[in-house]
Amino acid sequence: MKKLLNQKQVDELKRAIDKELEIRCINVQTTLVLDEKNDFNLTSTFFQTVPVLHTGLRIEDFGGKVMDCGEDKVKFFIRVSCRYDGNGTNLFSISGVANKKIKDNIFIEQIRSDIR
Repeated sequence: MKKLLNQKQVDELKRAIDKELEIRCINVQTTLVLDEKNDFNLTSTFFQTVPVLHTGLRIEDFGGKVMDCGEDKVKFFIRVSCRYDGNGTNLFSISGVANKKIKDNIFIEQIRSDIR
């Protein structure tokens, strides 16, 4: 199966994720990879809360997906979450579209906070 987003588009999505993490004062190094099945793999370095209540926290993706919508559209969705001690909580999700004919950009439609 062919990857539906190119590396430049994945890098643009990673920048959007890093910006949202920075807004939430979560300073980590992230990696975002789109595999051959068009599933996201998001990971980060470990971090802790300040003051220290939790250690060994890590950013991960809980259920990101890329879908070919025919015509010229590719839709994507990634749920950015924080995992700790086998538990996890959603922080925010990003969804949007990419145009198959315009390989250099993506359009982020929505960034939604999942913390209430």
